[in-house]
Amino acid sequence: MSHDIKEMEFICLACSKKFNAFCVAGKIVLADGTIGGWVRPMNKHQVIENRDRAYADKLGYAEPLDLVSAVYLNPIPEGFQSENILIDTEYYWEKLNPPDDLNIDSLLDTPDTLWVNGYHSSNGVNDRVPARIISTVDNSLYFIKVSSLEISSEFSYNKLKVRGNFYYNDIEYDFTITDPYICEQFKENGLYTIGDCYITVSLGVEFNENHYKLIAFLYKE
Repeated sequence: MSHDIKEMEFICLACSKKFNAFCVAGKIVLADGTIGGWVRPMNKHQVIENRDRAYADKLGYAEPLDLVSAVYLNPIPEGFQSENILIDTEYYWEKLNPPDDLNIDSLLDTPDTLWVNGYHSSNGVNDRVPARIISTVDNSLYFIKVSSLEISSEFSYNKLKVRGNFYYNDIEYDFTITDPYICEQFKENGLYTIGDCYITVSLGVEFNENHYKLIAFLYKE
């Protein structure tokens, strides 16, 4: 490749639903194998489409926990979504072999809280940040380990709504789940006990004067 092409390697930690496309996010893997910061790759439409996350060998698409190599143009931070980065859609992504010593716990974040608390939707708990105070927030992604997570699934107005209730640092949260695999697995009405698991939580763009907190990826060993 030409010397001016910029490549990044990242562990994918979310490939969640976003309108009719996807929101992909992950953590950079540096040349020495250490874990760097978050990136949210996106095309010029600020999403990732299937073509964007397709591998060059046509054997599949980027999925959570893949180690991915992608060509990018430049970072495009936007407010609290400081992780956004514009990809070069002329190049296919490549799936790499992860380092032998990569441990999922090495990917964890340890924030005291999941952004600003005290604001709740009609169905959620601590699941939104009002747009009027979003300037106090400077990031939008965490990968954390939680205990006693419960999933609730319900059809409302002919639309499946899947939520996850959990405690983190003794604080209760209840977020909408946008992980497509979890939504497919738990598409029947009911309450499901998951227990200890890993989740990626994301803070979304403004909707009705609020920014909603989402579970973008759920992984249970």
